[in-house]
Amino acid sequence: MTTPDRRRYGVALFVGIIAGILSAFVKWGAEVPLPPRTFSGGRDEFNPPYLFLRDYLGIDPTQTIFHFSEHIINPVHITHIIFSLTFAIG
Repeated sequence: MTTPDRRRYGVALFVGIIAGILSAFVKWGAEVPLPPRTFSGGRDEFNPPYLFLRDYLGIDPTQTIFHFSEHIINPVHITHIIFSLTFAIG
């Protein structure tokens, strides 16, 4: 371990934020061409992140949509960004 006077928490936070944003884009880009992560039923089954949000956190991702400029926006991608930021900063 480094000595406490050589630790740079601000730099670590900055690097964690940059790495988290980049990893969120990589995670999102990898999920678009690949099939969903389901156990047996393929497309007719919910993905594990959806089940986690719905069953354990009480957030129904289908109810979080909003309308902006006559377009339906689903902010589930914010979940990807928060997940990636949390682990990169941690």
